[in-house]
Amino acid sequence: MENKRILLIGAVDLVKNDIEATGPMMLAICNKLEPILQDIGFVDNAKFNTIHLIHRYGTQDTCSNPEYGRFNKRYSELPVSIEFDVNNLPPDPTLLEKVFFDATLKALEHISQKHDLPFDKLITNLK
Repeated sequence: MENKRILLIGAVDLVKNDIEATGPMMLAICNKLEPILQDIGFVDNAKFNTIHLIHRYGTQDTCSNPEYGRFNKRYSELPVSIEFDVNNLPPDPTLLEKVFFDATLKALEHISQKHDLPFDKLITNLK
């Protein structure tokens, strides 16, 4: 089997905003979570190999209730999106990365509940 990432994070602007340089933040989050997700076999029993999480910068917060796209069989990806109200995001990059990290964990928790994945092992290994 090829060595694919379990978690990919991307972003899209739904409204005009002043958010800049979030790519390195998303990469840092992926790099922090990826080894743990691999070690605990997060998607070993799932019908997908990759979670493609999209951050939408818009006018509402949907981090606790992600939107699921249609499963992509060709790439074995589960597309999931969460929206952030840009008016509520902190301007400080360190705080913003924490908001994104916490929202990613919420999304992974939701996905875990829906697909019976070991979220508790992820949290245990983050400590």
